[in-house]
Amino acid sequence: MDRKKIIFIKEIMTQPRYHFDRTIELAKYYDVEWIIGWKLREDDIYPESQEGHIIHILNTGKPRKKLLGVWDQFKFAVKASRYIRNKKSDLIIVHSNRMNFVFPVLLDSNKLVMMTFTPAVNVSKIKRFFWDHYEKFGFTGYKHFLVDLETKIDAFGLNRKKSYIVHWGLNPISTKPKQFDSVRMIYIGTLSGRNIHQTIYGLREFINTNPESQVESYDIIGTGQEKYIQLIEKAIRETGLSEIVKYHGYLSDEDIVQYFDTANLGIAYVPITEYYTNCAVTKTSEYLLSGIPVIATATNWNKKIINDSNGVLIQDNAHSFCTGLELIAKRLPSYSFDIIMKSAEKESISYNIKNELVPALNQIIDEIETK
Repeated sequence: MDRKKIIFIKEIMTQPRYHFDRTIELAKYYDVEWIIGWKLREDDIYPESQEGHIIHILNTGKPRKKLLGVWDQFKFAVKASRYIRNKKSDLIIVHSNRMNFVFPVLLDSNKLVMMTFTPAVNVSKIKRFFWDHYEKFGFTGYKHFLVDLETKIDAFGLNRKKSYIVHWGLNPISTKPKQFDSVRMIYIGTLSGRNIHQTIYGLREFINTNPESQVESYDIIGTGQEKYIQLIEKAIRETGLSEIVKYHGYLSDEDIVQYFDTANLGIAYVPITEYYTNCAVTKTSEYLLSGIPVIATATNWNKKIINDSNGVLIQDNAHSFCTGLELIAKRLPSYSFDIIMKSAEKESISYNIKNELVPALNQIIDEIETK
């Protein structure tokens, strides 16, 4: 029997590690082809195209800014649609973007599946309102949706009968057994809107009140808006923790492995707000799959996967971070690398592709073919 073919459309390839790890696993079940507009970074690592997993990048450089950028994005949507019309496909999965509305006009809308992501997380209510409603408008013409949380069905006003709740999962960044002696912390992820500087002040409070505890390092990896980077740099200066806290900026997928190999405490610090609390926190799963316990803010997502055997939940302020760190320091010698990894096995890519995504995609394909 011929294998079904799935085409993915993504305007700008952010975080290739996540997306390609997942679709390489998916290629065990279907032929997969990516249509990508632009790379986010030229030095990002992309897998070589191979039989059953093809990657096409249609443009070089980056889209332009403002209105010219909108025009570039529109041209990509048209170019991608023309390319796909000449290809055999059973499903076309569109990663939500500003030009969602173009594809149902130019392609067979019966085959289109909208893959939605996080509702707008801007601190401005007006901007959140605008972008959420713009995205809802862009969903017009789509008959099937993939979401990772049930709350997004209501948030986007989707048809429940046509929405499939699936998790893609993640791969561990490091499989090296961890040593639970002195504290070696790591944060990886975006810095914009996350208030990571609060964790540095919390660390200072912990050291002041627990002078006997050993904190060896705190590596902060990622980038974001300049004002949030400046808050981190200011916190390092004001706390006098430059020997412990290191801000590394953006690092490649290869470069981050060494930090995950040695870290024994992951930081999943997301503000507990109406626009964050129901979002999937991928970094929590990445830490756990790498055998690293986690200090995590008590968002609805983190509450589902953090327990006494793999971390602690805290509030989103410096003092609560200090309190969580005190509890972690007491538990550190009793943590088990194997138990922590096992606690997240259902967060792995292989588990989620086999048990959630493949059944959902097969159901959509069957529905299309029986029309």
